Formats: sequence, structure tokens, C-alpha cells
Amino acid sequence: MIQRIDPIYEEVPAEFSDVSLKFFDCEFPNKKEVGWHFHVDYELVYVNEGSGKRHIGMHLSNYTDGELVLIGSNVPHHGFTDYFTDTRKEVVVHFKPGFLGNAIEQVPIFKKIWELLTLSDHGIVFSEQVKHYIGYRLLELKNMEPFQQYLELIDILNELAISEDKQMLNANGKAFIGSLKENERVKKVFNYIEQHFKDPISLDDVAELIHMNPSSFSRFFKKTTNKTFISYLNEYRLNHAIQLLMETELDIKNIGYECGFTNLSNFFRHFKAHTQTTPYDYRRKFSKV
Repeated sequence: MIQRIDPIYEEVPAEFSDVSLKFFDCEFPNKKEVGWHFHVDYELVYVNEGSGKRHIGMHLSNYTDGELVLIGSNVPHHGFTDYFTDTRKEVVVHFKPGFLGNAIEQVPIFKKIWELLTLSDHGIVFSEQVKHYIGYRLLELKNMEPFQQYLELIDILNELAISEDKQMLNANGKAFIGSLKENERVKKVFNYIEQHFKDPISLDDVAELIHMNPSSFSRFFKKTTNKTFISYLNEYRLNHAIQLLMETELDIKNIGYECGFTNLSNFFRHFKAHTQTTPYDYRRKFSKV
């Protein structure tokens, strides 16, 4: 019998005008382990350097040169920073849907921000110049009084809204569309994969987790995520393998086993299909160690 894992709802305390700020570095790392979670607040995250995984809604990928991402209200996601170097910093800004007041779509000066927040249901990443320029401003929030922080955040969101240097991560739409029961089911599956991807996972076991027979679960998962369960599981494992290749000196055979592949040739075959290169060539090209 496998352990049942419920998705975690996180309540974010507001500090001023429905805005909460958190700053992390090597001296004060982000040690909060909430796993696969969601909250009503919008979340703006900046990581100044390094690589890691991003898992937002249905989207799963890696970043290699820091990160600036905006996540919509109630969109499930996972933490971004696995470890901190001496120079790595992270800023996490939470703000509630009503932090600018009600019906902001009807206020002309907030129209662009409202459009940005609507798009954030997809998860939005910002690249290069915008990422580091806005990231610097987010880091500077630490030195401001609460009301100054509030005004600066409004200006930052407006800058992001008018920027063309952004990309939607989940082009298929909001993270979970369907009944509440369907949403809870797919969150349970994602949460289980995140905690057990290194172990043997069968479709039958996961179907049992959400009280479905295997054939019904296969149809449900494909309809909800537009991927088969096995392809999603392999994608998750491969993205973890990519992170280990870039950030560690682990032997490639051990990386395959560490990511849940029990057969090395199977790991190589899936990795090449996913990245169009071998694990050895990928490490030579992208390794950070």
C-alpha cells in the first residue's frame, strides 16, 4: 500500500498592504520545504545566478542563468533554489489579488498590470536584460520602508507588464482547469512524483493513489496534462538528471539511477530524445562545476 499525499495549501502572511517580502542568501538560505504547493497570492521570484528546476502548473524545465518568474494566484508550483553559493541571492514577493484594490481592470493606470496578472496564470519568465534590471530593484526592496516597497512593487509590475522580454510557460492555459475533484487528483499525482521519482513508480500504484482504475487514470491524466503519465514521469526524471549533470560531479551512470532509471541504456535513449544529445556531451557543454 502506498502512502497518500495531499497537496499543500500555503497561507502567506502579509506584512503591508497585502504584500510579503522574503530575502535569502548563503547566510540565510530558504529552508522552507513546502514541496508542491499553491496559494491565493501571486508570487514574483528572482534568483540572481545559477541553475535549477522550474515546475509551474503543467510546465517542467530547467533554468541556467538565474531566474525571474511571475506565478499566478492558485497556480501550483515548486520551490526554485536547491542550494546557495556565496554570491547567490533569492527574493520572493507575495502579493494578494486585492493588493491594488478591487476591480483594478477598471482603473486605467493599472490596466497593464491587470493584463500581466491575468497572463500569470500561465507562469511567466523574463529573460536577460529585464531579468537582471528588475532583479536588482527587487533586491533593493530590502533597504526600503514598507510604503516605499509597496510603491516600488507597483512600478516594477508596470515595467514587467510593458516589457516584451517575457515568455509564457504553460501555453495550454491555467494550471488546472476542471472540477475541484479533478484538480485535487492531479495535484496528488504531481506531489507523489516529486517525492518518489527516484523510486520505481507504476501506473497502477498512482491510479490507486487517486482511487481510479489504471485505464481511467491514463485517460484522465492525458486529458488533464496533454501528456501520458509515463512521458510526464520520464520528463520529470530527465530534468532532474539535467540539473545533476550541470551542478554535480556525480558519475553519469549513478545520475541515471539517482533519477529513477534502472537501466542505463534506457536512460541514455530517453535523454537523447529529450535533449538531442548524450548526457556526456550535455555535461561538457553546460556543466557549472
